[in-house]
Amino acid sequence: LRQSATMDPEAPETQSDLGLTLAGAGRAAEALAPFREAARLETSAARHHNNLGTVLLQLGRPAEAIAPLREAGRLDPQFVDAYHNLGVAHGVPGVIAFLGRALASGVQPDTARALLEEIA
Repeated sequence: LRQSATMDPEAPETQSDLGLTLAGAGRAAEALAPFREAARLETSAARHHNNLGTVLLQLGRPAEAIAPLREAGRLDPQFVDAYHNLGVAHGVPGVIAFLGRALASGVQPDTARALLEEIA
């Protein structure tokens, strides 16, 4: 994957796949750059922002994780993992997990977003 990312550095999915592989192997610090690149290359993909925020959480950098996780939730208001991870970044995973479940069960995204903004 690293070779693929070098051969086609402008492919966000390749960068994301590399980041996922590295993070999955316990190499979160090395996964940071590919996740940043994937989010930069495909700014409209919530999953890339969520991956970036998640690896920042793994690195013990919750304050830095907030912006990409908020962006993931903004881009895809029904992305439950982004809300959960944002809660972890804020230290309130139970509340965010509740909002994520609410979204998944049909609560209107604007209502969930308003609740999220109250606590975030």
